[in-house]
Amino acid sequence: RDAFLNCVETYSTNGREQALEECITGLYHYALSDPFPEVWLEKCKTDYGIHTVEELEQSSFAGLAKEFGTLTVAGCREQIQAALALCNRPDGPYMYGEALEQDLELLERLSGCNSLAEWHAALGGIAFKTLSAKKDTSVNQGLREQAKELRNQYKASLQDLRDKYFAKEPEQVVEQCELCSPAVSELLDLTLKFKTAMDAGKRERGILDFSDMEHLSLELLVERKVTENGSVEIHPSKTAEDYRDFYEEIMIDEYQDSNLVQEYLLSSIAKEDNRFMVGDVKQSIYRFRLARPELFMEKYEQYSLTDSTEQRIDLHKNFRSRSQVLDSANFIFRQIMGTDLGGISYDKAAALYPGAVFPEGNKESFLPAEVLLVEKDSEELEDLMEGKDARELEALAISHRIKEIVGKELVLDKETKEY
Repeated sequence: RDAFLNCVETYSTNGREQALEECITGLYHYALSDPFPEVWLEKCKTDYGIHTVEELEQSSFAGLAKEFGTLTVAGCREQIQAALALCNRPDGPYMYGEALEQDLELLERLSGCNSLAEWHAALGGIAFKTLSAKKDTSVNQGLREQAKELRNQYKASLQDLRDKYFAKEPEQVVEQCELCSPAVSELLDLTLKFKTAMDAGKRERGILDFSDMEHLSLELLVERKVTENGSVEIHPSKTAEDYRDFYEEIMIDEYQDSNLVQEYLLSSIAKEDNRFMVGDVKQSIYRFRLARPELFMEKYEQYSLTDSTEQRIDLHKNFRSRSQVLDSANFIFRQIMGTDLGGISYDKAAALYPGAVFPEGNKESFLPAEVLLVEKDSEELEDLMEGKDARELEALAISHRIKEIVGKELVLDKETKEY
């Protein structure tokens, strides 16, 4: 009873017991993306079982926090360099150069951080020099504002990094883990009880949802064994082996959006040489549904380009879009995509190339790709924004552009091949 009341007080923010319910249902749905939900929930209890700074440094949280810190610093460095490039232009705000150079030195100190304590101290000790207020009519005011905005952006990024990941000293984090651990364990126990009750309720009513079909199939096809040394082994069941003989080929589309449950299911009934997977990690859009694009990337990196049972065939040509669209997409992806963002280096091997041939006859001014930018906080759109979120505003901008085009521009009739 005491553990339950402690959990309620901890997670019912501002007296909202609904907040606790949302935590339980959120954990429940997240756990269902794992092949063994109950095992995953039990394992989560150990995340807060940290009693020393050394244990904290070895935790997955510390690794992710430091990795994110390194990426943030790299992004801030690029923004500073962009601001310095503006300062070095003939009509640029040269008077900001000294402060920006000092900002670069601050980032170098952050780059040398290894431990959580070092990150905490370095971020807490940042003091930015005030930008020069010197007036000079030869300086372009627009460039001055751009440089100032870039600086505001990376300052905000560093502040956000500190507040989210390195606000407290490691000793305080360990203390908080110990304080929170009982409430977290109770929350996980409540989630396990919720799952048991939910399963029983669905069976009583004769209901199966998609997740049930996945996990019940998994119970039939996969055997999970814990060895004497504590390691876990996954083996196909006798039923799965029978299905291996039954299926000649297993073909999987949109493989980049598979999760671990689906991977175990399909692996259990596949032979070494009869599974065909099609996917594109650049199109992975279901992380919010707990897809695991890293499953795709593991095979992308390991499979051979030569003839073998584990062979990768790269399909570079796109048969849907014009070269103008593909060139624009390639240009944008080259700037923003890498192994750290998107899981793949956007080089020539990853680029898209036109495979379709379109008849001539359309005017060249209509063919180039467009980028529609919507500034959601702009005064011009204040009336349109009322009661709408950013996505609705984007949809509105697209619909307006479509209305401008319809009936005024030529489009290709796929059957007659004429405009």
